[in-house]
Amino acid sequence: MIGRWNVLAAGGFQRIVKTSGNDIDNLMNAMSQLRKLYTLQYGLAIFALIVIGIAAVISMLAIIASLGN
Repeated sequence: MIGRWNVLAAGGFQRIVKTSGNDIDNLMNAMSQLRKLYTLQYGLAIFALIVIGIAAVISMLAIIASLGN
């Protein structure tokens, strides 16, 4: 999926250089593919940060619980 979006975006940019008359359409298509890619990466980064935060809280609670005993 990620690789396909990269290839489609690259193809759009390549068509801008190799063809004439449809530059704006090709640019918009390439930018659309890049937006999909970066939206996915953004979502995965947010998810990873949430998981790391939860793991940190659980670890701190475990340490506090072990110090109390």
